Amino acid sequence: MLVFLILMVLCCICGHILRLFFRGKTASLALIRIGAVGLIILGGFSFILMMIFSGSNTKWLSRQQLDIFMLCIPPCLLIAALHLKRFRKKLFVIPLICLCLVGIGLNIQSMYIKSIPTVSTKDEAGYSPYDKRLEAYELDHPASFHPEGALPKLDGATALYPVYASFYRAVYPQTDDWASYIACSTTNYAYMKIINGSADVIFVAEASDEQAAAAREAGVELVFTPIGSEAFVFIVNSSNPLKDITVSQIRQIYRGELTEWSQLGISGLGKIRAFQRTGGSGSQTAFEKMIARGEDMPVAQIEEIAASMGGMYDTIADYRNYKNAIGYSFRYYCTEMLGSNRIRLLNINGISPTLEHIADGSYPFSGYFYAVTRADAPDNVNDFVRWMNGPEGQQIISNVGYLPMAQSVHQGQ
Repeated sequence: MLVFLILMVLCCICGHILRLFFRGKTASLALIRIGAVGLIILGGFSFILMMIFSGSNTKWLSRQQLDIFMLCIPPCLLIAALHLKRFRKKLFVIPLICLCLVGIGLNIQSMYIKSIPTVSTKDEAGYSPYDKRLEAYELDHPASFHPEGALPKLDGATALYPVYASFYRAVYPQTDDWASYIACSTTNYAYMKIINGSADVIFVAEASDEQAAAAREAGVELVFTPIGSEAFVFIVNSSNPLKDITVSQIRQIYRGELTEWSQLGISGLGKIRAFQRTGGSGSQTAFEKMIARGEDMPVAQIEEIAASMGGMYDTIADYRNYKNAIGYSFRYYCTEMLGSNRIRLLNINGISPTLEHIADGSYPFSGYFYAVTRADAPDNVNDFVRWMNGPEGQQIISNVGYLPMAQSVHQGQ
């Protein structure tokens, strides 16, 4: 498509060159018209693609390429129209110029918004069981446990993927079909898979009420074995001068009672953009249990995205790192897996979300994460989970950067 765009522009340019320097009127008009009509067709087709695939990647163009391409459409259509004789009158030219400017402005705004980093847990940040980044988490000796019989299938939350990928690396045989035994489907889908039996162990935070209800309805008893501790954190843009917030202020923000940063003593940032997560995610469940506590928390950013079969629908937006944003996630994901996103973890009631403060129980938002199995799990799965809570499994958890069970004094959730 980009090649076709270049060819059509070249047709227009070549047509003008022929007309100005070689007096080839017939050939020049033919080239100009071919280029103009081609640009109109391409512009219309690209607009349709944008409407269908807005908010996602296409098979033909990445989201970034599509944005750049859409930025070219208004001027291309204007150039095309000006090359067609019937559209040269002011009646057509002035509205076209206005539409061109509006289109460019909207596309620049859209591209600017998409350039702002997001904090999302939709992928596993490129990890695999054999990723070199996991070498730092290895034991200094071969693991004493190796599963017998059918290898347990593992799944779980993005933020915990380095933990269970390291477990896999330590005890599973090295094989090319590792993706058959380990996945990172995120919390909500991992719970679905343990309930329907397509996963044997999932590594997640506490189940939401909906996930627990789904297990009961399916007649599945889930067994939650705590294997470590983690902090639930609130985040803002690193340029935001706010460093400390209270539990009460967080609740007021998400109730809609605090709406301006000036109410927290921060000038120049205007309205607070309070982000939530989609239902069923580990961080949203933590938010509902630690912050909402049964209350309806209406403040959330909504975005419109394309449905798979066409049309648009509203969904909870991922945290986007605006200067006036606030959101939440888990400590490890923010500090170890996000890379270059410029965010700050807020102190809560004056306590920073460090391993030391998780360990002594002074940080108010901390809890266990779990290896979740079914009550009817076979012996090799249960043996594997026991190994995770033994010295070697807990050493891996500590090596990854989480707090092992022996160092945790809080009661969990």
